[in-house]
Amino acid sequence: MKYFLNFIFTLISLVTLSAQDLRVVEVETNEIISIDAELSWNIVQDWANLHKLAPQAVKSTTVDGHGINSTWEIELINGGSITEQMIYYDSSRRTMSYIMTDTPMPIEDYLAVIKVEPYGIKKSLVSFYTRCKTQKNNTENIKNNFKEFQEIYLSNIKKQNNE
Repeated sequence: MKYFLNFIFTLISLVTLSAQDLRVVEVETNEIISIDAELSWNIVQDWANLHKLAPQAVKSTTVDGHGINSTWEIELINGGSITEQMIYYDSSRRTMSYIMTDTPMPIEDYLAVIKVEPYGIKKSLVSFYTRCKTQKNNTENIKNNFKEFQEIYLSNIKKQNNE
């Protein structure tokens, strides 16, 4: 019976979402960091230290696994929590992609891609892209929140080298 009820609630949710007027929100921020690509990659893939890179939002992170299919639960400063899952991970290309599987935010289909590339001598280019769907009236707020999060996150990576 429990599984049947879960199925029904899921079906109702899908029907409700498909009836909503959802808009795609895309945000990308790129930053040149005075840290070589390998060290930058080590910093961005360390989810346990997310609170240091996003202290305005993240209280702590509990990580389960490493690389593809790993998950992490983020405890937010405001008392909420977010669960994310790695869906693509390529250490040799310094690229990863993850989704939000549980969030209090009014969004659907969240996807993020983080890529680190060498840039000149002892520098790296860190790119952070997010895409999600939200209701039309939330579009600007969600876009601004993600942009601010990405900028602070990348700024704090720069601080790892006292920039």
